[in-house]
Amino acid sequence: MKGGIKMKSATLIIFLLIASIFAGIFVFAESVNTTISSADEGAAVITESDIDSLTGIEPENIKESLKEAETAKGFKKVGFAKIWRGHGWISNNDEGHLISGFWISQKFAKIDVANKKIEKKTVRTYGRLRIAGEGIYRLVRAPTNEEIENTSSVGFYVIPLNRKIYAKEDELMKDAVGKLVLNRKDKFKGLTIWNGNLDFDGRKLHGSWKVELGTDLHIIRHSQVKRIRAVIGKLKKARVKINETLAISPAESSESGEISAEETLTEPEKEIYIRPVKIKRRRFLFIIPTGKKYLEIEVKKGNRIYRERIEANKEKKIEGHTIGVGDLTNPSNIELNIK
Repeated sequence: MKGGIKMKSATLIIFLLIASIFAGIFVFAESVNTTISSADEGAAVITESDIDSLTGIEPENIKESLKEAETAKGFKKVGFAKIWRGHGWISNNDEGHLISGFWISQKFAKIDVANKKIEKKTVRTYGRLRIAGEGIYRLVRAPTNEEIENTSSVGFYVIPLNRKIYAKEDELMKDAVGKLVLNRKDKFKGLTIWNGNLDFDGRKLHGSWKVELGTDLHIIRHSQVKRIRAVIGKLKKARVKINETLAISPAESSESGEISAEETLTEPEKEIYIRPVKIKRRRFLFIIPTGKKYLEIEVKKGNRIYRERIEANKEKKIEGHTIGVGDLTNPSNIELNIK
């Protein structure tokens, strides 16, 4: 009987995870790189650029939590950030509510350069919790040297979004309106099931709640940026792939060669960032696909971000430069001509 209940619980969590994808709560881009180390089996590898492919409120929340998790004064980041996304429910004897959320974890080390040794390690973890009918709260795990994937239990302070974030546990306790404790119940390839408790004193919901939650795991690699110096009127070429950023910096004189990854940029405020987003086919009357392809790109200069379309084998004037696009047959090898 217990085995049947356990299987039903796992099936329901899996159903919620699948349904949430189609509902657009946590939707990732169609193509993600899933080549990872055996230590993180079942995790998908994405880049920071892929976060923009999420829908709803999650992209900005994930970016904010990523920034929070990657801030530790006096420490250096070790490895890539990891994100656990989860869906499930809370319940007591009278009622229940669906929940969704995520947490991002990043390792750090304080290094003694002179003696070439690590003085101290720490893991910072931040996230968000959405409770249906209650709202969104910040999740903060007290700094620790334990990685979540190596523990059987993890605890978070539940803190309103308008509160300032502190690193020390006693300060977290003062701002918290709840504590979420999760125990690892089952682990499958691509899915971990947790149960636990939420002690909570929110705006509408109060008391102690049982928690059932299913999570998947993603590793967030830093977006690659290629750099090129461009002279207006002088042709420069670069090859990039979808979601790879090209930073264009103005130069006073022409230089030979294509991309210089190590070149120091003297005027970063004048840099233009071009990121290919997707390749599409033009449609006749918005319905019938034609043979003509175009590249949709994201353009960033200063605080301004917008999108442009450039047809294959054509060019367009963007931010003072003429940007040309090649034949668009390979999304992993897109030719851009800059002058």
